[in-house]
Amino acid sequence: MHQTVHRTEPRYLVVALFTVSMIAASLIVVGVGTLVPQIAVVLPIAGTHAGVFVTVLFLGSLLTTAAAGALTDRFGDKAVLFWSGIVMSIALIASALVPSFTWILCWFFIYGIAFAAVVPAGSHAILFFFTRKERGFAMGLRQTGVPLGGFFGAVLFTSVGSRYGYAWALIAAGLIVGIVSVVSSALYLEPAELHGERIPTRALLSEMIEIGREPRLLLLTAGAVALICPQMILIGFFPITLIDRTHFSDATASSIFAISQAAAVGGRLFWGWLSDRYFGGNRIVAMVIVALISGGAAFAVGTLNASSSIAIACAVALVLGFAGEGWFGLAVCAMAEIGGEEHAGSALGFGLTWVYAMAVVAPVGFNAIANSAGYPFAWSITALISCAAILPLAMLLRLRTTVSAA
Repeated sequence: MHQTVHRTEPRYLVVALFTVSMIAASLIVVGVGTLVPQIAVVLPIAGTHAGVFVTVLFLGSLLTTAAAGALTDRFGDKAVLFWSGIVMSIALIASALVPSFTWILCWFFIYGIAFAAVVPAGSHAILFFFTRKERGFAMGLRQTGVPLGGFFGAVLFTSVGSRYGYAWALIAAGLIVGIVSVVSSALYLEPAELHGERIPTRALLSEMIEIGREPRLLLLTAGAVALICPQMILIGFFPITLIDRTHFSDATASSIFAISQAAAVGGRLFWGWLSDRYFGGNRIVAMVIVALISGGAAFAVGTLNASSSIAIACAVALVLGFAGEGWFGLAVCAMAEIGGEEHAGSALGFGLTWVYAMAVVAPVGFNAIANSAGYPFAWSITALISCAAILPLAMLLRLRTTVSAA
């Protein structure tokens, strides 16, 4: 890996460009639930279809994340950022042209395919411009683009969608993601070292298989797969749980959920900074702490009931968002570091494929458990899964110590 390089531009400008592009790309992925009421005005769908939209978006990413990571290794961050932005823009605008539920799902699936490149594109740059003891904060800063995208998406879809209809809201989001991606790509002066390797497809596939056999990446991926469960359950079921268990109003539940998303932004910054400042660039120790806190917060959600105060619910939301959704930048940074500048995309492609697979499965499983055994039991299972992440992460720490000693 290159450690001493000629930096062609301010490194936090690089982070800013990729963060803004991630915010734009996340408008629909995280904020789609707020668009459902506007779609329901035109199309005969139920509120539960919000889950279908999210599933389709992540399904598209699941099927192509590995390829997107490898393509980023081959062609560089700049090119992938540009073309993925173009495809996402076209998909959103096209989805608005025909008032059909099936038509929207098809284009959302295509959007998910392009969205798969959003995380790998930019990870090489952060590895290149930042030292190991600085990357955690830089990657966390970039990953704040996801919850921020959800916040701005909610504002956009609520304001434009309620006034002009869902189609114009989708067109607006499509224009935003396209313009932001093209401009960010144009402003990013990609170093020659990161232009990518033009290697044969067979060699590319061989490298993907090889990185997928890396024991450190396998253990890290196992931990991340467990930790994604509380995050997806928080996004999909926390407001519903509050309404069902505490009998808060829809508006109150939504406001408390907003607190969790604000905490997630702070968490993505804090955990990266903590791993840089106090753990010497070790992301795994921070992830173990997150697993414990997230598990405790998930269990606490299951204990909420009609006698719980709004203050207690807000506190639980804050902790769950801070830990349960704030960890993602740590995993992305650690995966990229395992792959190195040359193979960061392939490492992320492998790891995130499994993470996205669990992101699709977890909400379905939680819903099934909640329907049969109730929300408290379902949240207890979620807590156990979060704590289960500690086992592979502890094994990874032991492996790292053994390798270092050797």
